[in-house]
Amino acid sequence: MILTETIYVNNKVVGVVRHCTQSNQFAFSAINDPSRLPEQEWQSIDELKEAVRVAYGEGLSDEHD
Repeated sequence: MILTETIYVNNKVVGVVRHCTQSNQFAFSAINDPSRLPEQEWQSIDELKEAVRVAYGEGLSDEHD
């Protein structure tokens, strides 16, 4: 099963986090390319969500609307 969650930062959608429960893999898909998130493997869904919030928390401007 693949679980998805829309991620908001500063009240704006920045992307979707996906978690495959069979393989226990996590992924992030940004709404606007390129993603600000560095490419790497995440150990937990919470670690990935926190990285997204940090990457998108500063400098989010109207150009991403």
